[in-house]
Amino acid sequence: MPHVVMSYFSSTAFCDFPDKSLYSRPIALTHEKIMNDIIEQLQEMSETVPVPLELATFEQIVEVEEEILMPLPLALKEYLLDASDLIVGSLEPVTASDPHSHTFLSEVTAYAWSIGLPREYIPICQQGDSFFFITQEGEIQLWQDGEIHEDSWESFWEWAENVWMRS
Repeated sequence: MPHVVMSYFSSTAFCDFPDKSLYSRPIALTHEKIMNDIIEQLQEMSETVPVPLELATFEQIVEVEEEILMPLPLALKEYLLDASDLIVGSLEPVTASDPHSHTFLSEVTAYAWSIGLPREYIPICQQGDSFFFITQEGEIQLWQDGEIHEDSWESFWEWAENVWMRS
């Protein structure tokens, strides 16, 4: 059996086998490729508005984490840094660059928690009093009428492709 060495580079695991001509390749489609492909599609679909949104900075993300007293999952940080300026469809995911915006993550989170969303979850998108939320493991689910629905998406980017882009 070949010796497998796991290394991490840009959040992607690769296998190194002794005979690289036969086996050296990414284990699966890389997270970054999937993310970049979906961001590209979102950019193509994005509406032009008179006052465009701004992407969040790393410092703004840290401020949000301090305000809600919990770390943001990696995929949510990636979205905030790379795609939170896009306006697509009828859903408006959270943002972190403008504290006065109705989509500002700290405010959306405070409201969601105040009406019953369990505090271990972070809302990513509000629809009235319903919220799509992300777990610390990166899974997305819907909280509606005080209950967590069975439907789930394995990642923020799967949710973006299957829900946000189709809204």
